[in-house]
Amino acid sequence: MRANKHKAAALKSRFLNLFFPYQREWLLDGQQFKIGLWARQTGKDYTCAAEAAMDCMIHPRKHWLILACGERQGVETLLKAGEWARKIDALIPDETVDFQESCTEIRFENGSRITALPALAETVRGYSANVILTEF
Repeated sequence: MRANKHKAAALKSRFLNLFFPYQREWLLDGQQFKIGLWARQTGKDYTCAAEAAMDCMIHPRKHWLILACGERQGVETLLKAGEWARKIDALIPDETVDFQESCTEIRFENGSRITALPALAETVRGYSANVILTEF
């Protein structure tokens, strides 16, 4: 996204209004490591997918990995990230953010991507990325 800091701040403000307070707190927490202990069906994947999509759209060459016990669970979270990418794109009226979706990855025009993989040593070895662990 070729946006200046003012546009990015305005987008972030509109984006954050779509969440409950506890979800906003998670999104605004810039710590390197975060552990969420939330009740069932309170939007953990929803919020993490939103964080990954927003980060990839604003910052070039970011990589997020969604790791789950099986590929199916990881792909479910990736689908949420795709929904978020479309929502965020709609929040930017004068600019479009191009991205392409496949079964296991979303690639953004700025070189960022979100990849869903099963959490097996042979599939995740060698990646340098932000990691979302889901359904463990």
